[in-house]
Amino acid sequence: MNLVVDVGNTYIKIGVFDYSGILYKEVVKYFDFKRVITKIETRFPEIGQAIVSSVGNMKSEDVKFLEKKNKNIVFGSSNKETIR
Repeated sequence: MNLVVDVGNTYIKIGVFDYSGILYKEVVKYFDFKRVITKIETRFPEIGQAIVSSVGNMKSEDVKFLEKKNKNIVFGSSNKETIR
């Protein structure tokens, strides 16, 4: 099961996918990111990795927040994190 995060300039779109398709999706503001991720990880404990696409300015602390439970694949031209 994958957690997919699309970081834009104003909003963050979040989805949960498995082999059958989309299980959950939500659009949030930056300030609500950690709360929503915590809620999603509680609802879907099977999530094994996070796939992050960032055209906005995702904070390094937010990437580290995801890394606590997930293997991460991070993409984005302005993101200083590397692809894992």
